[in-house]
Amino acid sequence: MRKLWRSCKGGGYRWCRQSKGECVGGVECIHRGEEGRVLVVDVVCDGQRIRLISIHAPNDVSARRDFFMSLEKWCTQATIIMGDWNVVMDRRDAGVNNKYGNDVSRKAVWNLMSVGKLVDVWRTLHPNMTAFSRRQVILGKMKQGCPLSPLLYA
Repeated sequence: MRKLWRSCKGGGYRWCRQSKGECVGGVECIHRGEEGRVLVVDVVCDGQRIRLISIHAPNDVSARRDFFMSLEKWCTQATIIMGDWNVVMDRRDAGVNNKYGNDVSRKAVWNLMSVGKLVDVWRTLHPNMTAFSRRQVILGKMKQGCPLSPLLYA
């Protein structure tokens, strides 16, 4: 995504992995936020157009709420939003250094999910698990986080 972000000028791309016979065609940059907080890309995979939205939500609560509210216009029938949300959606997601608290941006995310017919894939697959998708390494030691790939497909 980083490479696409830098070169995103509305042009088209085509990605193929010939060894697997898989092909993603017609990669098109739809929107690149000026502050670097959002990248919206459409890809065609197996004949279906999928919208990928990569985000880095602000740390400030009210700015984050406004940011989430602005994403609604980019949602299509097949949308995947990924990235750094900077919001604790569930008490199980709160860690030692972050609290569940009264975060007005949480309601904006719930609204975005409702309007865009989006689901939290992690929470759907692991409804009772407490784990962190973010990795924090301090002085070479993992302080918070978990490898996602084995957990997502378990």
